Amino acid sequence: ADNEGEEDVEDNPINLGSRHRSKFAGQIYGRPIDESPFSIMAQRQALRRVSIAWHRFLQFSSTLKTPPAKGTRAAEARKEAVEEQFRRWKQMRRVDVQAALERLQGKGSTFRSVQQPAIEAIMKQKSPVVVIMGTGGGKSATFMLPASCSTGVTIVVVPVVALKQNMMDRCKAAGIDCVLWDSQRPHEWASIVLVVPKSVATLAFEQFINRQRSMGWLDRVVIDECHTILDSVKGWRTKVLKLRELVKAETQLVCLTATLKPTEESEFIRLMALPPKEQCEWFRAPTSRPNLAYKVHWYNHREKSEADVLAELVEEKKQQYPLPGQIVVYTDSRKKAQGYAAMLGAVCYHREVGTPEEKLEILRQLTEGTEHVFVATNALGLGIDRETVRAVLFAGSRNTQKMRDVVQMGGRAGRGGLPSEVIFIRGATYSPQGKRYASGWAKDTEEGVRELVEGDGCMRVIIDREMDGNHTREGCEPGEEPCGRCQLRVHSAGAEVEAAVGDEDETERAE
Repeated sequence: ADNEGEEDVEDNPINLGSRHRSKFAGQIYGRPIDESPFSIMAQRQALRRVSIAWHRFLQFSSTLKTPPAKGTRAAEARKEAVEEQFRRWKQMRRVDVQAALERLQGKGSTFRSVQQPAIEAIMKQKSPVVVIMGTGGGKSATFMLPASCSTGVTIVVVPVVALKQNMMDRCKAAGIDCVLWDSQRPHEWASIVLVVPKSVATLAFEQFINRQRSMGWLDRVVIDECHTILDSVKGWRTKVLKLRELVKAETQLVCLTATLKPTEESEFIRLMALPPKEQCEWFRAPTSRPNLAYKVHWYNHREKSEADVLAELVEEKKQQYPLPGQIVVYTDSRKKAQGYAAMLGAVCYHREVGTPEEKLEILRQLTEGTEHVFVATNALGLGIDRETVRAVLFAGSRNTQKMRDVVQMGGRAGRGGLPSEVIFIRGATYSPQGKRYASGWAKDTEEGVRELVEGDGCMRVIIDREMDGNHTREGCEPGEEPCGRCQLRVHSAGAEVEAAVGDEDETERAE
């Protein structure tokens, strides 16, 4: 048995020249007193080589951080992976992006806003890429188009369950192989893999993403609705950051959002550990939507309740926007959502409405246009892309504390390009002279939101200033649906002109 053990260790010529074997030298000469008496250094080194080989085979992340030694099978495999990735990127640089867009969206399709420069940067392997476009502006095309032109894999991190199915349906309609991440069936063949943050930190997903990267198949990681990292709940942020740490050195990173204020850019860069802004590929388009009319519906809460006003307004909008037009009501609590849905005979959606399957069924009712009115909390505030939503109503103040939430939820309306409305229902008391005193706001409501609802100026001016840093706008412009205040000013000015003309006519008759 001893002789068999000795054969496991390769003998060093220096030891043989001293008329003993390496195992004997390891056990007797120059041995630290705290070293195990049952093994020698040469044995441990041999076993470590076997361990590393197994770790590489199983795609453990620790072995991917250090390049394999030259001349080994692992080094050759890595070389082949790099060559495959280079071949794919070289091919993508030659793609006609206009022709690719028409294949994806139909003949005659054109790029919108900053879509084309953003897609070209992605196709040229620039990283990181940050794209800020208005709701319904076509952000998803920035990763769907490149994915349709490549045999590689795009991983898309989506922050909420509602987004997954919506994204799946859109990819399917575009003819792109897209799957939801499933640790039991990793789906190596898919072009796009959708994953929620809680799955990002699992061992199964880590092994999957490492395997894609080591074989040269991983094209990019996309973080959709990336602004949610600014106010994510405990645990969500660390999981997203773990994904970033895992892939940032060797994989293209793309961040997409419709609502990242200029004043929040530095905090976003810090949380995502991105390089300085000037070193990123940064694309910002105006977030203002010309077909949305922002309005405030005031009522005297001493005379009517919010529920009564909501019921009247929903009935009015149902007449104004018959099916297939749809109306979404956002409330500021789950209890209120359930009560209003029962009152309106509408479908209700909130974070705890049921099982994942039941939630998907409710979302299908929205996306397939079978229901007229939906009542929801902000759990339905992201990513729902239904062209027939014509009105979004906000009932309550706690769901409108932040401007980016207002813009996101309001942005569910008018995605088909038709004139649509975003209406805030707000109660107030009135003095005998008619002066209005608004009811209380939630504690952490941003000043910009208060001004948007209670102020006197154009509502677009406030949104553009807060969300885009645009201080040059003076009001709603030609070609845009006027906000409630600009509309009121136009009517007031028209009434004054009519009155002036009437006075002139009376003067002429008197003369």
